[in-house]
Amino acid sequence: MVTKKENRYLLTDKGKDYTSLMDDQIELIEKQPKSSVLLHVFRIPNNGFVEHLLNKRLRQPYFGKIGRVTGKVRFGETLKQTAIRELYEETGLRAGKIFLEKVYHKLRHRDDGTYIQDALFYCFFVTEITGMLIEKTHFQENFWMTAKKVKNRNLDIYDDLDLGNRLTPLPLHFVEEDKLADGF
Repeated sequence: MVTKKENRYLLTDKGKDYTSLMDDQIELIEKQPKSSVLLHVFRIPNNGFVEHLLNKRLRQPYFGKIGRVTGKVRFGETLKQTAIRELYEETGLRAGKIFLEKVYHKLRHRDDGTYIQDALFYCFFVTEITGMLIEKTHFQENFWMTAKKVKNRNLDIYDDLDLGNRLTPLPLHFVEEDKLADGF
């Protein structure tokens, strides 16, 4: 984190990155929100009903919850690159078109007010899907399902899962939500 150049000591890039996480007042590393993408992927098969690409988590946190495909943004990666990579890695599918439609700040806390989740999701609307769906990995099960079937089967879904049947992306907007944690 430190290097010596002639008679001076200088921070390396790694050292500068580390100090940028510090709170100058209390000299501790600040915990930062996680940055992830969330993908709204759908298809309309021959039956004419909109089917959403969903997954069931097979690891903690949120073990067993049903929701959309998500993934963490890597350092130096654009949001669009993350969305394309995560869609392919998690599902084996490729996107023909992809639109950033929402920035979602998700905060979840326990009954006593202790925060346990702070995440920024960059939500993409994905169309023109190609490829073969990977149905199961070590971490999740992927499947297509209509909003009506999700509701009728009374599945353990995320508290913020919206399965509207729209076929076009929304204009870019921001949503911030602070709720009691459910299933974390």
